[in-house]
Amino acid sequence: MKILVTGGYGFIGSHLVERLIKEKHDITIIDDLSTPTQLNFTDNVTFFKIGIQDAKCEKIFADFKFDIVVHLAFKSLPKEGEKEYGSIYHENNIGLSNVLFFSQKYFVDKVIVASSYQVYGKQEIFPIDESSEIDMAGDKIGSYLEREYFCRKYSEKGLNVVILRLGCVYGPRQPEDFIQLAMTEDQGNKPEAVTIINKMKDYIYISDVVEAIYRTCEKPTSKILNISSGTWIKQSEVQEIIDSNIKLANKPMFNYIDDHSRPRYLLDNQKASLELDWSPKYSIEDGIKKTIDWSIKNIDTDKIKVASETESVFSAIKKRWFLSASHKYIENFILFIIFAALMIILERKFFIKVDLFIIYIVTINIYYGWWHGIIAMILSVGAYIGFNMDYSNLAMTGIFNNMNQDLYIAMYIVLGGTTGYLADRIRGEKTELENDLNSVKEELYFTIGMYNKSIEIKNSLQETIESNEDSLGKIYNIISRLNNIPPADVFSEAAKVFSQMLRTESVHIYRIDSKNNIKIAAVEGNIKYPRLLNYEDYDFLETMIKDGNVFINKDFVSDLPMACAPIIQDDVTVAIVLLDGLEFKKLTYQFLNTLKVLTYLVANAMSTADRCQISLPAEEGKYLKDTLIMRADWFKRLIKQKEIEDAQDETSNCLLIFRKNMDESNVRLYNRIKKVLTRTDYVGEVGDTKIAILLNGKNKEEVAVIKNRLKNLGLLDVYIETLRGIM
Repeated sequence: MKILVTGGYGFIGSHLVERLIKEKHDITIIDDLSTPTQLNFTDNVTFFKIGIQDAKCEKIFADFKFDIVVHLAFKSLPKEGEKEYGSIYHENNIGLSNVLFFSQKYFVDKVIVASSYQVYGKQEIFPIDESSEIDMAGDKIGSYLEREYFCRKYSEKGLNVVILRLGCVYGPRQPEDFIQLAMTEDQGNKPEAVTIINKMKDYIYISDVVEAIYRTCEKPTSKILNISSGTWIKQSEVQEIIDSNIKLANKPMFNYIDDHSRPRYLLDNQKASLELDWSPKYSIEDGIKKTIDWSIKNIDTDKIKVASETESVFSAIKKRWFLSASHKYIENFILFIIFAALMIILERKFFIKVDLFIIYIVTINIYYGWWHGIIAMILSVGAYIGFNMDYSNLAMTGIFNNMNQDLYIAMYIVLGGTTGYLADRIRGEKTELENDLNSVKEELYFTIGMYNKSIEIKNSLQETIESNEDSLGKIYNIISRLNNIPPADVFSEAAKVFSQMLRTESVHIYRIDSKNNIKIAAVEGNIKYPRLLNYEDYDFLETMIKDGNVFINKDFVSDLPMACAPIIQDDVTVAIVLLDGLEFKKLTYQFLNTLKVLTYLVANAMSTADRCQISLPAEEGKYLKDTLIMRADWFKRLIKQKEIEDAQDETSNCLLIFRKNMDESNVRLYNRIKKVLTRTDYVGEVGDTKIAILLNGKNKEEVAVIKNRLKNLGLLDVYIETLRGIM
């Protein structure tokens, strides 16, 4: 299936994507990476770094035609009234609106939206099922309710939307919450105790949540489901479990207060269990142990250690100096002191009078902007007045009566104001141009990504069309070929069909008998594998035969086939086909689908051949009536054909011959004989008084066992002959 996961690099989303990759689905992720991540999905995953609230997402929906959309791209809301509350609230609602609108517009089969246990608020009856009344209090509860309101409205319009009300999800890679805080050791001084409400929640491990979401993708369900563990536990008890599994020198200290006026959460998960055939596997103890194990292996503890005393002092200075704006004022004043000192030195030591304040004002305006330029102008005016004041007469009126000095002061003021204004304007225009350029680059990268993906899809479609040109006619010809050949030639003809349709250099078909022996049945092209296969020689064989899945040699192991598929009859693998000489780029979904269709057709041809042999009327002259015992002339022709094949393939076939009881009917005789027969063996008359069984590919030990079984069945004078020279 084509599945879109919004927020695919988040806590829940990343675990879900990992599961979908294992299931070989075609996955697309939309995520703005607002939360840093070290993950990098590659297999069967297409990633777009973009917010779901962006209108450009419509093109993704239009081009990919998703079957399922799992919407997990929700940012956690801060408390109402905080700075970013409004923008995050808006982004969440716009993102959900886009998902629902685009899903309906482009015919998505199912949309799965994550909600929260918090919608229930304070309840009196436990466990809380999906029909419980909703508590409208609380800002976060309101956001979840709005989320569900949008979903219900689109559901009424015909869009298949499923809301999953998740319990308190925890596990590896989770954002910082109570469990993560309780697991974090303070590397500095003994931590002070923090007073918190001892909340009672329904905690559920991330793997259980992912399994529920995955099953929701596959199964028809109700519109709202609780996904929870079905148990509740206090936070103080959670910390006790953590403390019993990890030893912290300076563990977090919490003073727990039981507040019975606060909501408690215990969700009823029976509806999800029935509809999804799902139940939580992990207890809170098991889940916390797994979370701790992951944290120990993946979290760099050096990142949480505080520095030494010296480093702490340096860090504090650095933070105040470089990360705050105050250093600009200090630098401004330092530059003023430097320029003023240079002017004094040049004038008193070298008798050079030069006004460096002009350079100072221009420099400050260029680097720090208009406001700092005004400060530089004020300092320069003050210094100029100080340098030119007659200290014998402290009255300042004399300074402003001097026209030249007044012009200098005016020049400072004009220079400070105009250069600062121009510098800020240029800086603003530059920033605006950079933003526009970044926006154009982002649009260009997005367009290029969509173009490349379109080319990839176009090439894939073209290859599909080329490889399936007149596909209905080809399938008809295959069915005709396989169903209108002698039963003995089904495998050899099937090998030719595999080679021609899949364009392989080598095809081996092996048949599996009732004893799970894997023996060659047909070869087309180069012979690469032995006549008999052993489970121990190929690790994938037993699993593939048991589960009925196609094997692909993704690691390019030289001793293994590039592809291997089972041929299944009545849910039992009766044969396998090994393919070699394939280009890896040809191993597409289309190739796999074609391979599955061919194995299905071959299996049908085998069944048809078996039925035809059983139902073949006696008047056609090939078999004795109501049996599969060949008449002597037909059996003789079969023996000659097998002699030729033995000479070419160096196989070892033989005959078991025994005397026929003339008083016994042919049907009764055949019913006794067929107890020792496999699908590749044949029975026929040898003269008027003898019957022979043609054993294909049996070794000496197997032949001896069959001979003894025939004797035990009461058959007389059983002896062995090789094929050559019998007739």
